[in-house]
Amino acid sequence: VADDVDDQYVTIPVKLTEEQMPKDRWIRAAEFRAGGKWVHHIIARPIGGIAPGYEARVMRPGYSRKLPAQAELKFQMHYHKEPGEGTGAWDSSEVAVYFWPKGTVIEHVKITEALPARGFMIPAGDGNYSHGGSYTFDVDSEIISFNPHMHLRGKAAKMVATFPDGTEKVLLEVPKYDFNWQTTYKFKEHVQVPKGTQIDMTLWWDNSAENPANPDPTTDVVYGRPTTAEMGFGWMYHTPSEPVHIVVGEEDAPSADAPGDMGGGE
Repeated sequence: VADDVDDQYVTIPVKLTEEQMPKDRWIRAAEFRAGGKWVHHIIARPIGGIAPGYEARVMRPGYSRKLPAQAELKFQMHYHKEPGEGTGAWDSSEVAVYFWPKGTVIEHVKITEALPARGFMIPAGDGNYSHGGSYTFDVDSEIISFNPHMHLRGKAAKMVATFPDGTEKVLLEVPKYDFNWQTTYKFKEHVQVPKGTQIDMTLWWDNSAENPANPDPTTDVVYGRPTTAEMGFGWMYHTPSEPVHIVVGEEDAPSADAPGDMGGGE
């Protein structure tokens, strides 16, 4: 990560060999360790990823996602730091993957949805700007967890379910979002949602001088990849309610990852 880097995206392809991965494996847990504070995020589907505050991801018994044999993993690295002489560094980020053993029965293949909030513009000085997105289930499902994602102006997040009979339920409310402590909120009991349930996500940003993390409260801010721009996602991890029956080492099933998967916990 060179001295003059402010924001940098690098994609590093890693082809798993037949010796390393002769067969499909089913992921039980994964842990990423950033090489330094200049790592904004790592994405490596289908293993998962990391952003500031993330912990190791551990699946419940019966839940998993597949890492295909001899897959080509693409590690999307996003670096952010203050440029200047002597600020450069070598990145040695790491990832460890723990697999379910042969004979384990998988009943639920984990799916990732990114509820995006795009096409917004946060006016300079606005301390309570909001925008959102939604998703409607097309099969009976269970929600495993949520992971709101914004950048430095992120303020709060809320996830609300509207069921087919019109009733509503708040599933997640984060009143004080912190970019440096991003969390996957896991349900102790997975939320059962019937087909037709709509999930509405609302995100809030603070682009005022009252936000100590705000890089520049005098600038209108739009959606963008740099850390000093803004993003808005609500990663939702779910699975169909109807169980499958996959015996590790004996059967196969398609992978169930959505584009941009950050790989949340169970």
